Amino acid sequence: MKPQLLEHILKLAEERRASAMDTLAELKLARDNESKSSAGDKHETGRAMVQAEIQRAEEVLAQAESLTYMLESIEIKKQFTAVEKGALLKVNGALYFVSAGLGMVEILKQDVYCISLGSPLGILMVGKEFGDAFDFRGKSMKIESIE
Repeated sequence: MKPQLLEHILKLAEERRASAMDTLAELKLARDNESKSSAGDKHETGRAMVQAEIQRAEEVLAQAESLTYMLESIEIKKQFTAVEKGALLKVNGALYFVSAGLGMVEILKQDVYCISLGSPLGILMVGKEFGDAFDFRGKSMKIESIE
């Protein structure tokens, strides 16, 4: 299941990257067309607004590229004995993939929660092993399996 899961979330990351690139291209075109308009305060305000949107789109693109890089660094064939990046866990019957905070994804008709090590749950689970128990938000949790 892990190879299919990683492939699926890599595809999601690529879709984010492609969307950010498309948005960036459209904004740059709008900025360039705005440059051809007449000068004046209205023109400068419009150009500044487009430039701010370009900066936001560049940040989204950088985040998407960083996400892809991080996902590509996961050792999918590694057999894990403790919770770390790349581990697939079963905790209280639910599946968690320690990778990136993407929320729930469905793979092979199963819901899997993609969490990062920096998330509140990830921080609590890092280093834990099969059979370890912990409390999260007042709920007792137990690691039932680690792959």
